[in-house]
Amino acid sequence: MTKQNYTIGDLASISKVSTRAIRIYEQKGLLTSKRDADNNYRYFDEVAKLQLQRIQMLKYLGFSLNAISCALMHYNKIELEKSFLEQKKLLEEKIIELQRMIHCVDRASIECKQVDFNIDDLFDSINHIIMDRVADERVWWLKKYSNEPEGWSKWIFDQAGLCEGQKIMDAGSGAGNLWRYNQDRIPDNITVCCVDKHNTHADSFYECAKEIPNFSFSWNDLETMEFAEEYDCIFFNHVVYYIENPIALYHKFAKALKNDGQFICTWGGSLLLEKLAELLADFMPSQAARLKKCMKERQEKFRSREDALASVFSSVEKRVYEISLHYENSRELAEFLKVYAEKLNFDFSDCMEEFCEYLSKRYEGKPIDFVRNSYLFICKTT
Repeated sequence: MTKQNYTIGDLASISKVSTRAIRIYEQKGLLTSKRDADNNYRYFDEVAKLQLQRIQMLKYLGFSLNAISCALMHYNKIELEKSFLEQKKLLEEKIIELQRMIHCVDRASIECKQVDFNIDDLFDSINHIIMDRVADERVWWLKKYSNEPEGWSKWIFDQAGLCEGQKIMDAGSGAGNLWRYNQDRIPDNITVCCVDKHNTHADSFYECAKEIPNFSFSWNDLETMEFAEEYDCIFFNHVVYYIENPIALYHKFAKALKNDGQFICTWGGSLLLEKLAELLADFMPSQAARLKKCMKERQEKFRSREDALASVFSSVEKRVYEISLHYENSRELAEFLKVYAEKLNFDFSDCMEEFCEYLSKRYEGKPIDFVRNSYLFICKTT
């Protein structure tokens, strides 16, 4: 049987890929061409054609070029199994992301059916849903790699020191994790009012609250609603990012506290972003100055938030919570950091493979540990 040889154009046409893609595969060492001894033309043989088919199969399964390279170079079944299991994890994560998008579309379509439909309200609702989704995604990643996936909610609960019979407001309650993760620790006879602008998480929270007495829900805008009662404790957990005028709202909260009441405000710390900015600046030196400026602006924002609390409350006590994050490989770390990079107005999706390679070299292919911190402020008026 005569051996068939193919020019790059022939191979591209037969395999339905671009000549550019074939050149990239060559550069990555995934394909090898040969030279004709008579005319010095470059050509690909049947082995290369088969290899390209395998590359396409793995691309269809969502493998990155680096992952394809590892899979095709290691024919050991243990290594291949490891590659497929890692790819399964990535696909499962994509499924979760698609489910979040579907949820967003569902919520938007429900808004369209409202009798008092308004286009501005619709896009305000969509924006809120997207912000919730982004926040949920970050929480999901933290849970995945944290040594204490429920530690934050339990720690806040401990800092509050709630007592029997108290009246509580959870301002911006979201999915109600503060109560879901502490359900067996809630003091007797406390009354909890959960307030949120949109009922995005209502179903899951309602299900939990059925088992908890004296819970009420209000779908209201904290900045415009009136507080008719006084509270022993008001939680404001990672909500400040959504507020247009925090100081005005803080004054409302202060007036809604009982004489010995406390306002508990939290937001994310800077350790993780500082580390991310350091890595990105080293990976892409041309962006170092911009990243440094961005981090400086964020530090100033943190200080202004603390100043805002101090301008309203007579007593502000700052506490710091830290969790350890563990990543088995550079791919896991890169996927995690991609979610947080938008806080630095940075998107490295187009150079994800190069960033993974950079992390792998920097950490010598070993497991990686990071620390993330968050701030909690216990504020009082007396």
